Amino acid sequence: AETDADTQAIEAQARAAGTFITGIAVEMVDLAVRYAGGEATKKGSRLEQALRDAHIASTHFAINDISLENHAQFLMGIEGADAMA
Repeated sequence: AETDADTQAIEAQARAAGTFITGIAVEMVDLAVRYAGGEATKKGSRLEQALRDAHIASTHFAINDISLENHAQFLMGIEGADAMA
């Protein structure tokens, strides 16, 4: 049976994965804009939408560098680690 600590560790891992994936998405969209040029980001274009969405997603409270630290605490077995800290 899963314990609260197991559930917390899974939540920390999910947040860390989300943070990593979101960072990759932001980098990819930024590169696409760089190579496509500013004209490609006209209001309503797919690239403009992707740029906006990726950057907005990266500001979500669960997607941040602290989530990577929290996951590391669980991996190292640090007592009192909190997935949502």
